Amino acid sequence: MKRILSATIIILAAVTIYGQTPAPCTLKLAEAPMVRGVKLGMKTEEMLALFPGSSDQDDIKSMISKPEGYPHFGVTGFSINPGMYSTKERFTGIAGYVFSVVDGRVSQYEVQYLLPPAGPKWTRPEDFVTKIADAFKLPPVANWTTDLNIRQWKTLKCEGFQLKASTMNFGGSLTVSTSEAPATIQQQRQAAFEEGIRRDFKP
Repeated sequence: MKRILSATIIILAAVTIYGQTPAPCTLKLAEAPMVRGVKLGMKTEEMLALFPGSSDQDDIKSMISKPEGYPHFGVTGFSINPGMYSTKERFTGIAGYVFSVVDGRVSQYEVQYLLPPAGPKWTRPEDFVTKIADAFKLPPVANWTTDLNIRQWKTLKCEGFQLKASTMNFGGSLTVSTSEAPATIQQQRQAAFEEGIRRDFKP
């Protein structure tokens, strides 16, 4: 009887430990990672200044000059290859950035690190997240959640921002965004715009 009781206690303890919910991340927006000078909330011109001459490129000029109203509603996006600019040494190991800007400020950015063999090969997403967490003083990998459909994705939701780390194709990428995704903001604004049109419509 004692053996059965002891075994039951051990099993219950193991289930409790395994099923524990990760501790919530209480970091604020100001504590979000800054990757080589890029951070959430910075003005578009401040971000582009990190890549001298980028603001003169036709594709970027076109994107940042989009009107605030329909159909963009203040939300736009573009990518940058740091290796094209005089500051490329600052971005060693980074293949590119993908930016989302809302009302003239960086609301989301993805850092795409070099794929192997130019960059490290990540066979375990946990190893990549551990590196990220140590570098930016973030909660440990145990506090990140794994995507149910894609094992190579891990996410961390904090009070003021959220992160997604990916090791697809054995390369690392990190997406840093505000709590409300740019696409969600755009959808909400479009819905309000369309509702206003319907409300003001006179048959």
